[in-house]
Amino acid sequence: MLFGANAVALKISLTGGGVFTNAGISFGIAELVTTVFGFVAWNTMIQIFGATALRSFVFIMPISGVFLGVTLLGEPITPNLIYAIFLVVVGLIVVNKVSRKRLPRMYT
Repeated sequence: MLFGANAVALKISLTGGGVFTNAGISFGIAELVTTVFGFVAWNTMIQIFGATALRSFVFIMPISGVFLGVTLLGEPITPNLIYAIFLVVVGLIVVNKVSRKRLPRMYT
């Protein structure tokens, strides 16, 4: 994420806008806020759920990205997009499915 932000800031400065324009400063503040929020949220969720249970939350990102793209940017919903969301949801169900059969404990 930071690499992409730095690349955009570099492009702004190379096109003559400069990094310290209103757009560059607001972009830097937005980058800092989202980075801090993501870091704090991720570490808080690891403390609450644990790293093992949190692994499946990573797969929710594509769904939230599609949802935000459709609602905020007005992107069209295509059959391929619906099929892709279906596959992600099925993957989440398969990953989180708890087996009823327990393995014997090796060390007691």
